[in-house]
Amino acid sequence: MECVDNPSGFRTTYLESLNTCFPGWGGDAMYDWVFDRKVGGPKADQLVLWEGDTLLAGSGVSYRTVRRTDGATTRVGIMTGSWTLPAARRRGCFSRIIDESCRLVRQRDGELLTAFVTADNASRRRLEQAGSAMMPTSYCVLQAPDAPTGGPFEAEEMDPGHASGLVRACLEAESSGWAHFAFETPAQWEGQILARPRRTTVLRLGDGGFAVLEERPTADSVLVLTGRTKHDVERALAELRARSASLGRALVYFTSRDDRATAAEDLGFERRPGFFTLLDADTRGRPEPLDERWSIQSGDRM
Repeated sequence: MECVDNPSGFRTTYLESLNTCFPGWGGDAMYDWVFDRKVGGPKADQLVLWEGDTLLAGSGVSYRTVRRTDGATTRVGIMTGSWTLPAARRRGCFSRIIDESCRLVRQRDGELLTAFVTADNASRRRLEQAGSAMMPTSYCVLQAPDAPTGGPFEAEEMDPGHASGLVRACLEAESSGWAHFAFETPAQWEGQILARPRRTTVLRLGDGGFAVLEERPTADSVLVLTGRTKHDVERALAELRARSASLGRALVYFTSRDDRATAAEDLGFERRPGFFTLLDADTRGRPEPLDERWSIQSGDRM
């Protein structure tokens, strides 16, 4: 296999390959948002694998800044939109992509290669075999009602420009003492959370907290949810549940924190296990020490 970094004139083929492997992945707007922005590091890199003239697989590495529990910052790469064409599967492409992604992270002065995977995903097994630390996460889903309930809900829609600073300040306070993704400027945060290809909505909740939702075809995805305690999160999710049910929509919530996932379970969400994986890009092993407590919102992911 030959690996080519950032091939020129390859945008159309790369986008077609992503949609072949992940139907409905997106078009030009999604491609630009994922691969052409800078968020706490260089613009994303892309790599593709070839065998002769045959295209096999590809992946992106998005660069971000992480603030650790002790306040220090480090650059990490996130594996983004990894794909292997159907005819090339079970040939070790993803393991090669892990190796090449570590190389790119090192070239960009990063320390860790990270990824987000569900527990039942085949990529999870390859990342674990490569030596990654596996930090538990949860994907929580509340199915849509049979019909819109039309019932009342407390959550109040806010103007995004006015809400941005309030939400960021709240998140910053709540993230103290936790490892989390950091943003160097307000514009970077807004580009990651608010200015997305799909419509986003900022909500003020009844207890004074905030949520940011992304509108999917049949579901609302919780990008950001504030709340210091399990009780706070349970109340907030109950408000969002009422809002989505009134519109006849499902509600999807991701978190790296067990107390928050338990709050979702208590409200009837189906909890699906996942992992945030971390691999030392230099030693290609489990990073040490690993005493970090991670607070990751769905909007942080790529």
